Amino acid sequence: MSNLHPVMEFGKRQSEAVACLREKGFKQATLVLLFAAIDQLAWVASDKEMVGNDGFKAWVQQYMVDRNPELLSGATAADLWGARCGVLHTGAAESNDFRKGDARRIYYSSNCGQVGSKDPTILILSLECLGSAFAAALVCFLNDLENDAMKDARAREKLARMLVDQQP
Repeated sequence: MSNLHPVMEFGKRQSEAVACLREKGFKQATLVLLFAAIDQLAWVASDKEMVGNDGFKAWVQQYMVDRNPELLSGATAADLWGARCGVLHTGAAESNDFRKGDARRIYYSSNCGQVGSKDPTILILSLECLGSAFAAALVCFLNDLENDAMKDARAREKLARMLVDQQP
């Protein structure tokens, strides 16, 4: 049994799975799992059962964009929601939010350097930096939980309901 807080245990397991996929060269599956983990943490953080795009954007804004904007190459919470929808629903960079002009298309590089695009509707984001922003967000989220007993209790209750692999 782990002595880690359940949020950190969740993040550790998700990060290990993301790293495994990434190391094997499965970039799209890496993105799917990373965006799903963000979705799940947005649900864990919320006092609602359904969080949708508002919950996702709120969690991303609070824990990823506001705290580590340099890792996200200027991506907004709306851009990341659009990217999440594109990746999960079609496997493409385009999403309904992109088509409505509410988000940019995100393409992913495989390095930690900044790569620009001359097209203002396209953002190039390092897959490694996105993963680092997620890891840093986990720590910030955990710090917030440790300072709010009610939020912590709710998070623990929701995490206990998740279908997860149990460590032997």
